[in-house]
Amino acid sequence: NEAMRRRLAWLAWLPASRPLSLVASPERKTHLVIFRAKKGEFRQVEWAALGGGRLASAKESSCMGQNYATPGGDRGPPLFATVQGTNEELDFIGRRAVLVRYVLELWGSGDTQEECAARTTVPATFREPWRLCAMRLGGGGGKKDAGRTLRNCRNPKTLASFGSKMPVDADVDLVDGAAVLIAHDYVHGRVYCGRVVAEGAFPSLQRAYGLSTRPTLGPTTMELETAALMARLARIEQGHRVLDPFAGSCGCLVSTTHLSRAPGHAADIRDDLVRRAAQRNFHHATLPPPIITAPCDVADLDTRLPRDLHFDAIVTDPPYGKRASTQRKSWLGALLRLAANRLEDDGRLVFFVPHTRPTDRGAIFRELRSLHPDFRGCFRLEAAATQSLSGADSFRTLLVIQRRQRREGGNEEAPPMARSQSQASETRWVHTSVARAWQEKSQRGASGGVRQRNQVDARPPSP
Repeated sequence: NEAMRRRLAWLAWLPASRPLSLVASPERKTHLVIFRAKKGEFRQVEWAALGGGRLASAKESSCMGQNYATPGGDRGPPLFATVQGTNEELDFIGRRAVLVRYVLELWGSGDTQEECAARTTVPATFREPWRLCAMRLGGGGGKKDAGRTLRNCRNPKTLASFGSKMPVDADVDLVDGAAVLIAHDYVHGRVYCGRVVAEGAFPSLQRAYGLSTRPTLGPTTMELETAALMARLARIEQGHRVLDPFAGSCGCLVSTTHLSRAPGHAADIRDDLVRRAAQRNFHHATLPPPIITAPCDVADLDTRLPRDLHFDAIVTDPPYGKRASTQRKSWLGALLRLAANRLEDDGRLVFFVPHTRPTDRGAIFRELRSLHPDFRGCFRLEAAATQSLSGADSFRTLLVIQRRQRREGGNEEAPPMARSQSQASETRWVHTSVARAWQEKSQRGASGGVRQRNQVDARPPSP
């Protein structure tokens, strides 16, 4: 038609020195996320904190053989999950995640190895040196490659099935080649094939900061996996200031200092343990030692810290056990007041709350609101996940609480007081108006005078 002819004529008129540049956006593909077989309750929480969005369940997979209708609940998404995104996005998230084992660019899947090989489609752009690896997950039974490390595949049948799918002009490099992983889900009899885009962060953390390598350990030192997970949920970046009011042997501060690369702040009621751990563990890990405030109870910590000192995150592991669970009101209220006064705007408080029943999460939230008068105005609950402990009737809930932006004026208690004064002024004005109206009515009845309709009482100023 005429409009199309005019548009084509205009395009033909464009000078050759300024050609049209059409930049293709990165292609979003289906990726398979293989998680570690622990801490299933926190998988979705960590994935969302790193900006990964919502995980979808793979076809037959579930968390260690137990079937859940929706991923992301209390037990978390399954051991295998699928997600949409680019290779760059998934590589950025996977390398920072603690609970992720591998992220695969999914090429095919099937119920058997032969079916998976038949459905595998290698992208046409793949021309890198490669090596074929195999991994068994959920099988156990003493298998050597039961999901620990990537091992080069030596099975001639597997090599013949999947090696024929690889490009002819791509070389084989058994040392530095791109890993093409054949993942066997032995629980559900499912086989996946894809290129490894990213490897999780925990193996490198384990080599550097594992509990077996630390010179000083306490009786309740937090394991590295949980401490690194809490540091990730706190969104700690380089240069952030971090506080641990229940430092103990500084298990949490080792993981937070690894991310911040700045000295943390440790406080504890025990002086000997925290100073010994800070001196030996941080020197052994080549990390900057923390600034210690000890002995000091959490209720007195706010008064002992410098007035102008604020923190980007508070990551702590409070006391556990049934005795600590019954006495948690004392330290929980002090911890909330400390976070309200010392956290920067948008800073995060990450900690565990022990309880004796799995359905106590609603009761915990009500308790938090009762212990802090302006909990809704100061904090926002960002994430929560409940985990069962080894003891009978013993649970703990991981809470991630974000500090809201402070209101103008600095004091959080000022707006509620202003609202109360405004309400009192409004009530006083109404009562005064009613009293004046009755007084004028009684005067008109006595004198017989008539008040004009357009006469309006001026509202008295607020006291």
